[in-house]
Amino acid sequence: MYRFLILLLLFSVQIKSQCVSDEYNKLLLQQNQTEFPYVDDISTNRSGITNITIPVVFHIVYNTPSENIPDGVIYQQLEVLNESFNLRNADTVILTDTLKKLVGNFKLNFELAWKDPDGNITNGITRTETSYSEFTYYQQYHKKKYNGKEPWDTERYLNIWVCDLSLGLLGYAQFPGGPVETDGITMDYELVGDRKYNWCSSLYDGAHGGRILVHEVGHWLSIFHPWGYTTECGNDMVNDTPLQRGPVQIYQNCPDTLFSECYGDSNRILVKNYMDYSGNNCMVAFTPGQVAKGLNSLNVMRQTMLESYEPRPVVESILDFKILQQNSNIHIVLPPHDDYLQLEMYNLNGKRLINFPINRQTIINLGGSGLADGVYLIRILGGSNLNSVKKFYKHN
Repeated sequence: MYRFLILLLLFSVQIKSQCVSDEYNKLLLQQNQTEFPYVDDISTNRSGITNITIPVVFHIVYNTPSENIPDGVIYQQLEVLNESFNLRNADTVILTDTLKKLVGNFKLNFELAWKDPDGNITNGITRTETSYSEFTYYQQYHKKKYNGKEPWDTERYLNIWVCDLSLGLLGYAQFPGGPVETDGITMDYELVGDRKYNWCSSLYDGAHGGRILVHEVGHWLSIFHPWGYTTECGNDMVNDTPLQRGPVQIYQNCPDTLFSECYGDSNRILVKNYMDYSGNNCMVAFTPGQVAKGLNSLNVMRQTMLESYEPRPVVESILDFKILQQNSNIHIVLPPHDDYLQLEMYNLNGKRLINFPINRQTIINLGGSGLADGVYLIRILGGSNLNSVKKFYKHN
């Protein structure tokens, strides 16, 4: 009976929430008997680093083929992150004149990691098949070695696990300062990407489009829900967000005007904020105070990540693609692109050895262990008569 009541409580919490970051982090506090470091919205750039880029690794943990989402979906999701954290999203036009004065810009960039913790070239996406049909935030088997994927060094990478979360849970994040072995973000596979795909159910209608991960990255940067971390009408430690009794839900259809119901506060609440639950098409902005708090957290709590960042090889255009050889593997490095390209490899006798399409990939591993030492040609083909050929010497 007691177990049934616990499961019923968890279900009721999750079915109301898009995110259980609060519940997850409260559980961590209980288990570790510690407090997360206090971070406010007073800007402190301890590292002195600007033009910040966050290296990201996506861990796809799947039980069925539909959960093993393609690389292209990850690229689409990454573009949503970069639009949202650089104020490039066009839908800020839905903000009223009053709310347009309360918009902040992180100027943060996110890119797929191009080197793994051992220094090997990677595309920043791992794939692990599991026997588990779903996962929970209180067990976290998806973050473990067996039936899941252990994180890459969480002081150097933002780890994002993508799996089937139970009970309608969309995602959650760990606040800075928690256990390093679990640091990162977990997302349900149906909520990753920039749209509703054919493997997505109607359960999450209104939440598809990539903004749920923007919300969770906000938590990873120490930004709380506008109603606070511990209780309704709580303190989110941001000066420009009014007190709020609780979330604005998707079914409320993104109202222009709602006012605080908290005692002693009649201010207008920020319905269209990324840290609310108002839906993908309604969550469109951070406030300047949230930006200041997030950057403060990043510079203070994740300083090692900023200082250890290694820029990927600079490629100015597709015509200038690079060929890198690491051990026996051959890697092609391209700049970010929206083009559908074709990659071919030939030996000097003119025999075509490789021929496959490239869909937005920027690092392609061609393998190479079966190739004899010698000279080969790589050709990239695309629209507008794009035809770039480079020669390289394969050696073991």
